[in-house]
Amino acid sequence: MRSIRRYLLGSLLAALALGTLVIAVFLYIESAEEINELYDSNMRELATVIGAQHGVFHLPDHPIPNTGDNALHDEIREEEEFLIQIWNSVGDAVYTSHPLIAFPRQGENGFFTTRYQQEEWRVYSLQTGAGLVQVSQPQAARHIYIRELASNLLYALMLQIPVIGGLIWFAVGKSLQPLDKVSHAIQMRSAASLEHLDTQSLPIEIRPAIEELNHLLTRLGDAITSQQHFTADAAHELRTPLTALQLQLDILARSQSDQEREQALGGLQSGITRASKLVVQLLTLTRLGFEPNRQYRVIDLDRVIRLTIEDHIGQAEAKKIDIGFSASQPLLVNGDEENLRIMTGNLLDNAIRYSPPHGRVDVLAWLDSLFVVLEVRDSASLIGGVERERVFERFYRGSTSRNTAGNGLGLAIVSDIVQQHHGQVGLRTRSDGAGNSFIVYLPRPSLDNDTPEPSQQAFNRPQ
Repeated sequence: MRSIRRYLLGSLLAALALGTLVIAVFLYIESAEEINELYDSNMRELATVIGAQHGVFHLPDHPIPNTGDNALHDEIREEEEFLIQIWNSVGDAVYTSHPLIAFPRQGENGFFTTRYQQEEWRVYSLQTGAGLVQVSQPQAARHIYIRELASNLLYALMLQIPVIGGLIWFAVGKSLQPLDKVSHAIQMRSAASLEHLDTQSLPIEIRPAIEELNHLLTRLGDAITSQQHFTADAAHELRTPLTALQLQLDILARSQSDQEREQALGGLQSGITRASKLVVQLLTLTRLGFEPNRQYRVIDLDRVIRLTIEDHIGQAEAKKIDIGFSASQPLLVNGDEENLRIMTGNLLDNAIRYSPPHGRVDVLAWLDSLFVVLEVRDSASLIGGVERERVFERFYRGSTSRNTAGNGLGLAIVSDIVQQHHGQVGLRTRSDGAGNSFIVYLPRPSLDNDTPEPSQQAFNRPQ
């Protein structure tokens, strides 16, 4: 597992080491310039002093013997890091501080850089009335001094890295203590504890993450509460068909005639069908809750509607209900064909189930500028007021549905599928007052990344 403390320590130490290296290079360059300027200044001053004293010593026409009692030699000898040479006015060499080095005369006045015996030398020449003074120095001598100075500086800079590393380790650990406290608080909680974590004492950098965690706990609590209600409602709804099945089995066991047994078997089959449908719908709701990011593709809704109508022809004929269909081409949406077929099937099943015998159900679909619109009109009793707001809730059954078989899950499944497709579903009254109109808005494929919202008036106005 990646450690924030180690990551920060490694990153900061790496940055510090890189910064130290950059500073060392900068100091090396600056030190080299300063040292070169210092040496040049020393060479100039030395040549000037010797040049001023040149005539005082009355130099002979031959080199001065290298003896300790010569005043000029004693003064020059103190500057052993330089090669000092003197020529008289006629150009004869009369003195050298290092007789074994036959360094040539370079020029009249000023600084020069030249090569002698495959080595670079720095030279300063000063012309006086008595002759020429030349002070020379190998560049290698300067480089050695510069490297020693730079090494000492780098060593001093590197020594601070462990100290700073320790301070960083302590500071990062201190900064991460709030996270440790939050982690400990979460660890000490029970699985059922969903209370919000305290954010008042947290640093502002950590607070947004903990606030989002609190929002997640809120959503998780809502989801658990909803799931508990769903489980309780599902158990209640399953109890009814199971009780009916048990009753039919008891009747079948006590049947004395073939007619009684046939009636009991018919009731048993009806109960099994109802229980099976309820289980299928419960499984559908559960599946929809676990696949919010299902991959979608472009679907022709017109084809889905036609297949769904074919599936419900038998149900409609049993009640002598006429199904009308009108659609424009094409009706393309981004979606999952299986779920869209369940959605249209539940809308059509609901319309047929609650419409009276010899009634009419109309299915209409069309395009507008932003949406593919699906509308299913029935000829059932009107749903109004408070019931209209609750009709898409799970297990809700209004006053008009008490005498009709059902479990209150069909429209809830429709609502979940529409939401997964980034659409909206609503209910309004037909303009002729002869029934209800369920209308679904699904965004067209080109607008899927920036889903618009239909006006609420589209659901409220009669049609």
